[in-house]
Amino acid sequence: MLQDIRFALRMLARNPAGTVLATMALALGIGGSTLIFSVVNSVLLRPLPVSDPDRLVWIWANSPSRNLAYAFTAYSTYAEWKAVSASFESMSAYSPGSATLLAGDDPERVDVLRVNASFFPMLGVHLFAGRNFLADEDQPGAAKAAVLSYGLWERRFGGDRNIIGHSINLDGEMVRVKGVLPRGFAFPIKAADIYLPIASSTVRGTRGAPSVGVYGRLKRGVRI
Repeated sequence: MLQDIRFALRMLARNPAGTVLATMALALGIGGSTLIFSVVNSVLLRPLPVSDPDRLVWIWANSPSRNLAYAFTAYSTYAEWKAVSASFESMSAYSPGSATLLAGDDPERVDVLRVNASFFPMLGVHLFAGRNFLADEDQPGAAKAAVLSYGLWERRFGGDRNIIGHSINLDGEMVRVKGVLPRGFAFPIKAADIYLPIASSTVRGTRGAPSVGVYGRLKRGVRI
């Protein structure tokens, strides 16, 4: 085996350009295959970390006149859908974004997902510690609240349960931590670092702007 290795190294050294090209081709092929498998594994093979995932749907807006499909919609439109729909047991809007977390002396840019108070109950997710948002916290003018991902809680706060009920500095504002999600929660593919009530942002009050996506849980017996 050692002779084979030495021979292979000599052959590679004689043609460095070919060696570099072969290495790049292998790296791209392995990297691409790994990425595709990760997505397929997360979406198709591994069950979603929610209860009754077959009744959970992603609701998109569609505007053929503007050549738009699978688009976000206005929060006011989502509210109308929720008010008149007879097919869904529960619905929740969401809006992804980012914010600067200042914990200690090290600021960190974190992924944020603004959601309705119905989001985690709709998914059937039970928090690892603390509690979910209350309906009163998902109203304009309510005190700012947050739910942390398990990974962020461990990485930035050392897994300290005492962080629940205390405030953290997010984009220069103090936000009170209400709960911590279970380990491994990632929906639909990856988890945000921090979840906030959607009412605490300007997203909810932006009339007509396509600013939110929507998830819904179908009632039992209702087909897609």
